[in-house]
Amino acid sequence: MNRIAWLMVAGLLLVTAGTIGASGIAPEVTEPSGATSGSLQDIMRRQHLTAVWGHGAGRANIKPFLDDTTDFSAHIKIKVRWAQPNTSFLIQRAPELGRDVVEDSDGHCQRAFGFAPWSAADPPAPSFVTFVEVNPNGTPTGAGNIILMTDDEGRGSVEFDFHTPAAAGLTSGKQFDVVFRLIDDLANPGTLLLGECVTVTVE
Repeated sequence: MNRIAWLMVAGLLLVTAGTIGASGIAPEVTEPSGATSGSLQDIMRRQHLTAVWGHGAGRANIKPFLDDTTDFSAHIKIKVRWAQPNTSFLIQRAPELGRDVVEDSDGHCQRAFGFAPWSAADPPAPSFVTFVEVNPNGTPTGAGNIILMTDDEGRGSVEFDFHTPAAAGLTSGKQFDVVFRLIDDLANPGTLLLGECVTVTVE
């Protein structure tokens, strides 16, 4: 399959993943749940994960929170089922940041599929970036990639806190689009679970 055909198929899969969950039922739409103590809002975005290659399904919950740093922090929880048993998955994201202020949060997630301003004609950047263990200031801890491992029945989950460095400029009120994916092998994937495009608001 050539690149254009793959992009068309992948775009269709993304739209399908955004409207129909793994069960065949339209997934619940998660909106901001309102204020908690003070001005802090408890906002959670949920992505349903659908198999593009291989099999499996799941969801990723992204919950921004306030801490002692000025930039973006979020608690991320990912669960999968029906996936390949006893398999480790890299957790990746395609964040829309820094290319076009308008398109950072237009709900289209161009970066994940290589469309402008993230196309091959634009400054080079990977479509997806792997989550690694980071310190509260966003610097890597050196512990390596964050991994989700499935059990004998193809189920697995992982939770972690993610922080961006100050240089990212993700300050309160900033919005950006992002797509998550889980992949078992970057060179020759047997299973690829793809999320929907969601817009996240920085606390």
